[in-house]
Amino acid sequence: MLAETADPSSGLRSLSADDLEHMLTEVGDALNQGNPALLRGEVPPEAVWGADQLVSAGELEKAGQLIGKAWLLAQSASIDARIHTLNWLTGVLAVLGPREQARLLVSLNGHLVSALHEAANPNVYGTLVQALVRFAPQMLAAGQGEPIEPLMRVLHEHSRSDDGGLSGRQETAQRALSAIATPTVLKALLGEFQCGDKIRQSKATRALVACGEPAARALTELLEGAESVAIRLRAVSALKAIGNEAIPILTEKLHGNYPWFVKRNAVAVLRDVGGPQQVPLIAAQARHSDPRVRVEVMSALGKLGGNQAVETLIAGLNDREAAVREQAVVSLGNLRNLRALPALSALIGKNLLGRREASEVVQCAACAALGQIGDDGAAEALIKALKPEGRCSFRHSKSEAVRCAAAQALAAYPRADVRELLAAAAKDPNLAVRAAAGSALRALETGFSPGD
Repeated sequence: MLAETADPSSGLRSLSADDLEHMLTEVGDALNQGNPALLRGEVPPEAVWGADQLVSAGELEKAGQLIGKAWLLAQSASIDARIHTLNWLTGVLAVLGPREQARLLVSLNGHLVSALHEAANPNVYGTLVQALVRFAPQMLAAGQGEPIEPLMRVLHEHSRSDDGGLSGRQETAQRALSAIATPTVLKALLGEFQCGDKIRQSKATRALVACGEPAARALTELLEGAESVAIRLRAVSALKAIGNEAIPILTEKLHGNYPWFVKRNAVAVLRDVGGPQQVPLIAAQARHSDPRVRVEVMSALGKLGGNQAVETLIAGLNDREAAVREQAVVSLGNLRNLRALPALSALIGKNLLGRREASEVVQCAACAALGQIGDDGAAEALIKALKPEGRCSFRHSKSEAVRCAAAQALAAYPRADVRELLAAAAKDPNLAVRAAAGSALRALETGFSPGD
């Protein structure tokens, strides 16, 4: 008999260190490949007794390790043994609170994740999913979702793919996710998501991402209603992590009459998780009244690309706001599309003093973009921006910043006339221009260019 003592602080029985070691050895010796109970498709009574003792004593990590060992043995036995072991685990979890459930599941060391991912029998798969559906909601709502988030990720994978040879797997996974991400669970998670504790926020974010589409809808609604910019930014990050499942909900926001920041954030997420099919809807927002939305649109189109994106970006070079024009220029440079060369060259050729292009920042960005594209057709515009107005003149039509940007961009053009111009500019009276030209000359010598 084991020596048991009462623990007044917890109400649990406690085991002495010697008795605990003796019990684990005894149970461990009983659990082997030839255990008669396993051969009958049952859970070995020694494992049941040992786990009960450990749970009663609050030794949940050791109880989980014991259950994990029994599960591994069941894996090498029959289907009945696996199903009975899962039902036994469900019974053990049923007597615990969410925090204790989390401790026990963590100590299983990923066995359940492997079992769910590799299950080849629909009855075993269904039994494991039922156990998850039973305990996952209360654990998520209590902030103890870490052990089940990997399981939910596997369910998401299965819900989006075919059955993989396991009849009904996709439908089972879809129903399970819907049963886990209930309105009550989402409300609790969103409360944690908006609290002031960063650790709790992080846990809630991971749990929301694991919930998938229902969480994407809840987070998108939060984007519309939250007054805090910080919360909205966290919601955007979470939606990006959810990925494809957030796309249909975000596109709805672009169709409707929503505040400017909702549309901007929707575009920001679609920039990272969307594809070519979202370009027309995003491009339509280039006419939005708020420039902050238009800037985000130009950024997104520079990431997604395609003919319509390039056309919209070129049109954006004529936007009334310099910030929008600048982002359109940057995106065209990133896309390196030759169709943008005439518009970018013309942009550099505009006269700052004549107010035809009021922002030297935009012209600097245009120089950099032409350097990224690196086509000879743009070299003349850069040469004209850098050199003096006349051969014998020291006057320049461009500001110091634009001349420096032009010099740096010319490093993409290994031509004799470019080298000659940069060598002359390396002796320019302006210190910044001399430095930029010298840097460009060294880049030409090493073979590096702004387009690399």
